[in-house]
Amino acid sequence: MKNKLIIIVFALHSFFCTAQVNTQDSLALIALYNSTDGANWNNPWNISQPVSTWQGVTLDTNFRVVRLELNSRNLNGVLPNEIGNISELRSLIIEYSTNLTGSIPTSIGNLTKLGSLGINQTSIGGIVPDEICNLSYLYSLVLKKSMFYGSLPDSVGKLSQLGCLDITYNNFTKLPSSMNLLNKLTTIELSNNPNLDSLPNDLFINNNELFIWFTALDCNFSVLPYMVNSYFHLFYIGGNRLTFEDIEPLIVYTNDSIYGFNYWPQDSVLHEIDTTIHLGDTLVLESLIGGQYNTYCWKKNGQVIYCGPNSQLVIENANQFDAGVYNCTITNLRATQLILQRKRIRVRVDTTTYAQIDKKFDNIFIN
Repeated sequence: MKNKLIIIVFALHSFFCTAQVNTQDSLALIALYNSTDGANWNNPWNISQPVSTWQGVTLDTNFRVVRLELNSRNLNGVLPNEIGNISELRSLIIEYSTNLTGSIPTSIGNLTKLGSLGINQTSIGGIVPDEICNLSYLYSLVLKKSMFYGSLPDSVGKLSQLGCLDITYNNFTKLPSSMNLLNKLTTIELSNNPNLDSLPNDLFINNNELFIWFTALDCNFSVLPYMVNSYFHLFYIGGNRLTFEDIEPLIVYTNDSIYGFNYWPQDSVLHEIDTTIHLGDTLVLESLIGGQYNTYCWKKNGQVIYCGPNSQLVIENANQFDAGVYNCTITNLRATQLILQRKRIRVRVDTTTYAQIDKKFDNIFIN
């Protein structure tokens, strides 16, 4: 019986190695090979041998290519349009080829059975083509550590099966509002898009029965999406422009709805200022930001001069010793992990006397 099993396995192996792969698929793979300098790949395909022997290519029982995985192969060139001819493809993964440039071909929209698309650590970039929204079976979209920018397509909400979106380490600047239609989305990874300055307010509005993995570290947004009955495995939002008015409500929210929560650090607040005052002036420095439980700690030239609930620092009857660099550190009794720094204020004192200028009753307010 054992010998018969070995013979059957050998026969099946021989059959798959010699069977004729779909011509359209074969030509598309050859186009990919030629367009990306296949002869100089790491572990290049032996194109004189059957397609079934090519590493990273998976066939189904009808000898159609259903999976194409090219990892650490040193692809050099661009993806050809012919890749859209592999019409039975379910998974396309290309990783760790930093010499692979250009953009995603618009023909990607022909791969209507594609379930997983992964482009990771390449130099592919530009605008993500609208045609990607034709992939109605797509459940995983990973465009990571590459050169993409701009916005995801406005019609991304058509990807009704999408459960995982990872666009980390790119230069996306916008997410379309149609993302609120993606009610199966449970993994949203946006971190390290330094110009992503806003998130759709209703991003989580339709997936409030799902546990969500959400990471958006080191972006540039200052407002959080509306969260109604959403539940999170992870909620990482450090490295943005949020203040305590954004964080305080989440501290209560985390008790029941967020398991892993990171909200620190955040960018410094308000504006950097250089100003000159005169002897005898009253100087009012301001660091007011949102939050009900804030404490303001003012320093001059690195030395603490006030800590308390007052966001203002008032200096009356200014003299030459009031010149210096003022900073304010802001903490919060609820969001205890976050320390916000006010951008510095540099104050110079003009020692011109009152006899020379008429400024006895000036108040100078610096916000």
